[in-house]
Amino acid sequence: LLNSGAQSFPFGIYSFTANDNTTFTPIVESNDLYANGGAYYNDGTYHFVTRYTDPFTNEEKVVYYEYDANTWERTTKEAYDDATLVASDLTYDPVNDQVDGCFVNDNGDGWVLGYVDYSMQYRYAVNEDLGDLRMVGMAANEDGEIYGIGSDGILYKIDGDTFDYEQVGETGVSVSTAPQSAAFDPKTGILYWAAQLSDGTATLYTVDTKTGAATKVTDFNDAQEVTGLYILLPEASDEAPAAVTTLSASFTNGSTTGTVSFTAPTTTYDGSQLEGTITYAISINGEEKATGTTTPGAVVTANVENAPEGKATIEV
Repeated sequence: LLNSGAQSFPFGIYSFTANDNTTFTPIVESNDLYANGGAYYNDGTYHFVTRYTDPFTNEEKVVYYEYDANTWERTTKEAYDDATLVASDLTYDPVNDQVDGCFVNDNGDGWVLGYVDYSMQYRYAVNEDLGDLRMVGMAANEDGEIYGIGSDGILYKIDGDTFDYEQVGETGVSVSTAPQSAAFDPKTGILYWAAQLSDGTATLYTVDTKTGAATKVTDFNDAQEVTGLYILLPEASDEAPAAVTTLSASFTNGSTTGTVSFTAPTTTYDGSQLEGTITYAISINGEEKATGTTTPGAVVTANVENAPEGKATIEV
């Protein structure tokens, strides 16, 4: 989340659900999380760019960050002098294994389509024929198909190699050029757009990639600017058992032999009632140590031998 008019929403990472009257849940808050120059998620790491003007020197500054998306600890912070590394939005293309975006042009007075390598501090401008148009939101799906939502309110399909773009259709939204973003749900293939509107409001839409038409999901009541929007794959299929509860371990006096206890779930991952026999496996530091079967809601205590010494991660 980039910013809002409410003091209750400082810069930070927030989660929210795609339903009406959604609320933002803070994950981590920090003044460093000012992602106004493009942001994207890939493989457990959140990447973003901050662009600002130094109040003392009046010089433009560009800073690139990487955060571990599990712990939200900062792993990289690099200051750059190159404003062409700034994007209106970024997306990871899983087919070409590259980071695509709509970037500031060399003269700083327009936009280009291309890709970027922040480790090399270089932006590759592939299509410089945008004129005043910018893609306020860009997203690649699991098949590497790339779509951009233009500052003219039109949905475009973008070629991942040539970065030529073709019009899909009108979204029906009067859009502003304030920071915003788009992302595909990797499970459903639905394109979501956290939009900033020309009247100063903000709304979450789904966008039909066949027609371009946008359908409102919910308004953001404080006009929150959401950048670097991303949606993770579910941890399990809808029919899989939900997570176990009351997980505990007992290893006396540093012994490598002990027990692991837990309560089996009573529902599936999607909340349906779980029935029948459940098969479980207990792993320590990724190595399977015990297996068995149980029933929904049962309390299980399993014997474990040859556990590693020291700190360990137990998974069921």
